[in-house]
Formats: sequence, structure tokens, C-alpha cells
Amino acid sequence: MYKKNNFVNLWVLNVFVGLLFLTITFVLFNDVMLSPGIITGQDWGHPVTQSQLKKLYEVGKSTWAFNDFFGFIQENAGAATLQQGAECLLSKVGVSEIVFPKLWILCLFTFAGWSMFSLLHFWGLAPLISFVGGLVYITTPIFFNYTIMGWALIFWPMGLFPLATKYFIISVQKNQFKYAVIVAVFYSLAILISQSVIWFLLILLSLGIYLVHTKKDALIFIKMISLILLIYIITNLYVFLPHLIAENEAITGGELIMSAPSRGTAIYLRPLWILRLWGTVANIPFENRVLNSGLITISSFLLPFLMLFALFFAKNKRLIISFTIIALIPFGMYILSQFREGLQFIPFINVFRDFSRFAVLSSFAYPILVAFTLQHFFVEKKYNGFIKFAMFFLLAGIWLLSIKPWLTAEISDWQNGDNWHSSLRTKTFSDDYLDLENYMASLALDQKALYFPIGGLGLKVTDDPRFKTEGTFDVFAALSPL
Repeated sequence: MYKKNNFVNLWVLNVFVGLLFLTITFVLFNDVMLSPGIITGQDWGHPVTQSQLKKLYEVGKSTWAFNDFFGFIQENAGAATLQQGAECLLSKVGVSEIVFPKLWILCLFTFAGWSMFSLLHFWGLAPLISFVGGLVYITTPIFFNYTIMGWALIFWPMGLFPLATKYFIISVQKNQFKYAVIVAVFYSLAILISQSVIWFLLILLSLGIYLVHTKKDALIFIKMISLILLIYIITNLYVFLPHLIAENEAITGGELIMSAPSRGTAIYLRPLWILRLWGTVANIPFENRVLNSGLITISSFLLPFLMLFALFFAKNKRLIISFTIIALIPFGMYILSQFREGLQFIPFINVFRDFSRFAVLSSFAYPILVAFTLQHFFVEKKYNGFIKFAMFFLLAGIWLLSIKPWLTAEISDWQNGDNWHSSLRTKTFSDDYLDLENYMASLALDQKALYFPIGGLGLKVTDDPRFKTEGTFDVFAALSPL
């Protein structure tokens, strides 16, 4: 663990690193951040006006609700209150609905990068190596793909993974409940993503190899896990109770695991792609851009190559084995995906039907293992300056090639936009939309409005070249005041 540095120096270091990640995130998204309008397209369907935000919050604060627009019972609605509540508070201090998605991206990326830095530095890795680990984390393909898809909320539990790991280790090693309570709070806050219930548990259980050496350690480990689970269940009863009171097969059953969308999300869940942290979503925007770059494709094997070195050279073998297991979990999900017919009879399997999303675990473990490899070669191993210099430029060069879609701002390259080559885009709505919404808001609530064309996703906008092919989410219809 890191030495007891001067508190002020450690605080300054963490603030500096946080600001550095904030700057890097802004640079990676500068085209989008500086573009007028709100981020939209794919599953981005964020409120544009105060009226829409208010309606979304009214639905979100309920434990369960019927979604008028898509026609299904949403029993997990209350979980989104944390995000929507924060947005409502920010709107009260002048942060507009249009700015919020951009601010959300900045905060999530900065938090995830800093959180990984904090964990690595906690283990005693050099500050620069720890920073590189955080940078590798937020530039993995899943961050690219899920940002475009409008699934950025997944980065919230991903940002909590490192901190939960750090404080869980302290809780077991020091046998102190207060640190387990901190972990439980992080775990509970991650409820915004339903699959996080199993993600966190898999991480904590995998750490047993590292933390449990004796029978006493095992008892402490079980005690801390039990406390964390107890607090998690109690604090999230507002989400769990609907499933006990009014059973909904969409949550408690298993038939959705056989649905076309569930199968489609795992279409690229293949061993060789899993090894490279690829195949996390059906339309593979990151992977397509790399595959179209010829020899650059080879660079995508750098992270698994460096990860394997940690098994041979890193000092703390038990810690490395724990995270290697976490990194291999998506391979287990690939095997499970071959037996969907049998899995559909398992209760609550619908919650975990999107097997490709378990790539969040390998995307979390890889930067840790890579950082330990870099620590060995650049800090612990006594190579001469020339060898270290050559290794640095070789590895840095290959890594920069592997993240080419980030460096060339292809995340916002809408000119190549089609369903298999997606991009992050913004749209400015005309005053006509706003005037019509204000007019409808003044009418009696028992009146209804019918929007054409019918359908919330993939609405084509013929007068905007950025949305002719992929379309956008019709948020004015979805959150209409009538």
C-alpha cells in the first residue's frame, strides 16, 4: 500500500490528476463539447426543456411506472431518481438540460480515470504508472462504444469499481466495518445499472484469493461481504419491493434471454474479440474503425499481451490472479451464451441477459494488470536508460495506434454515420418545437396529442445530414406534456 505521504501533498496530487483527466476528456470530446445543441442519436434521449425534465423526474421518482411511449411496465424506474434528482438540482442553479449530457460525460470519464489512479496509487504504484492505468481505462473500446450508444450511465458503476475495491481490501485487512459501509454505499449507488448487482459481487468474491490466507481471514472476508450485502438490500428496498409485491416476468423470468435483441447484443461476443476487449455492442463503432485501418488492427493485442506479463513478473501473485479471474469472466459469459435455451428457466436471468455488458469487468481488470506490468519494467527492474527509453516509445507508439479512433476524433465523425459506423452527434431544435410544447403545456391535462411518425427510436431527420441515416430519439414526443 502507499506510504503515509503528507496529506496536503497527496490531496494536491489527486486534484492535479483529476484536473488532468478532465482536460483529457474535454480534448477527446472537443468537437461535441463545442457543438451547439444537445447530444442525441442512438439511445440518447435526454430532456431538452424544463418541462421534459420535470415529466421525466415525475416518472422516475416512482418505484414503478407504466411507460406510455413504449408500452411496458417499468418496475425499476426508481433507480434512475439519483441521476434525475442531480440534474434537477443542477437545473436550479442554471445548468441547462442541453448542457447536462456533455457535463455528464466529462464527469463520468474524469471520475473513472481518477478512481483507477487512486486504486493503483493505493497499491504503491508510481504516480505516473497509476495515471497511465487510469488513461488506459477510459480509452478502452467499451467507453467509446457505450458513449456513442447513449449508455454512458454504465460508466458510473465502472467509476465506482476501483474505489469499492480499494475500501473493501482495507475493510478486510484492517477488520473494520466502517470501510465495508463505504463499499456498501458505492454498491448501492450503482443500482442505476441493474447488472451492477452481480458485477460488484463478482469483483468482491474474486478478491478472496488475494485477501484470504487463513481461517481468520476467511471469517473476516465473509463478515464484510455479508454486511455489504445487507446494507445493499436495505438501501435498495424501494427498487426490490415491487418485484416481490407485483411479480413482473420481464424482470423475474427468463424468456427475454431468447429474444432477438438479447441475442443481437452478443453477436460479436467471440473469444478472440473478448481478448481484445472488443464486441461489447452490436454495431461495433470502435472495432469498425480499427478494422478499417489495416495493420493498426494488430495493435489491439497490446493490452492482453501486457496483461499476461503481469502473471509472470508482478510480485503479488495472489492479487494478479484475482484480477486475472475478473478479466476472464467475459469468456465465461461467452460459454453461457451458448446455452441460452437452458438459462431461460433460471429466475431473474432476464436482468443479466445482455452478456456482452460483462466486458465492463475485463475492461476494469486489464488496466490494473497492465499497470503492474509497467511498474515492473519501468520502476522495479533495473534496466539502463536506453532500454527503458526504447521500451517506452515502442509501447507508447503501439498503444496510441490501438486507440486511433479516440485520437482522430472519430467518435464524432458523423459523415461516416450508418447503423454500423455510428458517431456521437448533437442537434439544435428549432423554436417551433419549443413553442408547440409550451402551447400544449397550457392546455388541460385530460387532452391528448398524437405524434407522427409513430415510434420513439430511429426518427429520421431529412433536413439534417447528421440524422438522415441513423435517426434520433423523438424526445418531444416521448416526454410530451400531453
